[in-house]
Amino acid sequence: MSKSEVYGFQEMSKTFKELGGDFNTTAERVVTLTTNKAMAVAKDNTPRGQYPDTVEFTTKDGKRVSFKVTQKVGGNLIRSWHTGNLKKTKRKISKEFSNAAEYAMYVNNGHRIVRKGVTIGYVNPQYFLEKGLTVAEQAMDKLFQVEVERLKKKHGL
Repeated sequence: MSKSEVYGFQEMSKTFKELGGDFNTTAERVVTLTTNKAMAVAKDNTPRGQYPDTVEFTTKDGKRVSFKVTQKVGGNLIRSWHTGNLKKTKRKISKEFSNAAEYAMYVNNGHRIVRKGVTIGYVNPQYFLEKGLTVAEQAMDKLFQVEVERLKKKHGL
């Protein structure tokens, strides 16, 4: 789970009032846009399972079996993304986004592959959550700047 948050209400609120804007409304809009942008980037970087169209295996009696199946493309991890409600306190505004799939953190952070108690491999991390957060941090400043510029332009400053 991750959050987009805005701190420093007093200073920013004062600036917005001087410019004739409502800081709380702007902060809510910026936090929501930032969270949505972060989640979109996280979803774009979430891997999609690709399954083969042929199944092959050896039976107990040693016979090799192979047959075609309808090719399946995964998507449970992507469908499991969701955002929470906007939360406001006196000091901050936040909105969470998370992935409800119980294996999401293992795909994001990487994990060992263990068979019969022995580590036989490692799945590399995808870091889709971190990629979303990086974009969110960069976007939030830009979105506030756009809002300040809009207010300045509106009031001829």
